[in-house]
Amino acid sequence: MYEEAKIKFEVYTNYLWGLSYYIKQKYPSYSDIKSVVKISQKDNISCSNIEEVRKFLFNSWNSERILNAPTEYKTGNSFLKFANHWSPVLGYYSIFLCFQSLLIAANEGVILRHEVFLEKVSSYIKKQKFPFIYPWDILCDGCSYYKAENFNFTVDRGEILTLSSLCNPSRVNEAVFMAKILRTTRTKQESYREGRWKEEGRFRTKKEDIPKKNYGRKEKLAVSQSIAPTSIFNFLYRLRLRSNYEDADIFFLGDRDESDVNNYFFSLQNITSYTLFFIETIIRQLVGDDLFYMIIESFDKMSGSYKQGIIARRECH
Repeated sequence: MYEEAKIKFEVYTNYLWGLSYYIKQKYPSYSDIKSVVKISQKDNISCSNIEEVRKFLFNSWNSERILNAPTEYKTGNSFLKFANHWSPVLGYYSIFLCFQSLLIAANEGVILRHEVFLEKVSSYIKKQKFPFIYPWDILCDGCSYYKAENFNFTVDRGEILTLSSLCNPSRVNEAVFMAKILRTTRTKQESYREGRWKEEGRFRTKKEDIPKKNYGRKEKLAVSQSIAPTSIFNFLYRLRLRSNYEDADIFFLGDRDESDVNNYFFSLQNITSYTLFFIETIIRQLVGDDLFYMIIESFDKMSGSYKQGIIARRECH
């Protein structure tokens, strides 16, 4: 059990470190994101509820602040082992809440059910509803069980299947590594949906009230077809579920290498920060600089001496 927990933690850490590494390689500074995120003229509409935009942004930034607490208060490396248990939850919710603010700014309704929200995000990416940029625009669909998945970017499927989950991201093909993240996430989605369908009684034998043992090709393809394309947002949600429910013990069973503990936390912190800045850049363009910075100033006053996350970013940009 201890060895299994250790390997799981190392795999999650590697995925996070790799994603963070590639984001930083693509966008050395936040201004590099700001320069490429441009809303189209047809989307440049007047927001009808700026107060709701503010409310969800405040909730998002407060979640990010709690995520950043270990660095703000300089708690030291020993605390990060415990902070990592909840860091995926805080990171995901800060992004989820920020995206709700974006939906309101675009005069769309909030989507508070996570499964529906993630399906909608994939739909927005596919339809280019908002100016999604790499890596927030990459998608995977199709049945991974039969190695029939597809990606909206060029990648060698054979290399994905042979790539180790513990490879060094800086030494492998970036597209293959990113596809590996999406594919493993989609595989988990398919497994979860299969289990749910069986629990709901969709696959019961005629003679006995038990799940079918034979879960064949037709059923697997049907399950996959019921799942929206998988995005990086799905990966962050899956990580949130696994740390919060399914694999919570990986943070406490046995010893953890200090470098892995640090990489896990700071990679997730960086991914969260960059993802928020990406979403906030769209919001700012929708509501206008004056209103957006007015919201920032009010949050700044409420937050006192807080200088991590949103405030630090806004001072530079």
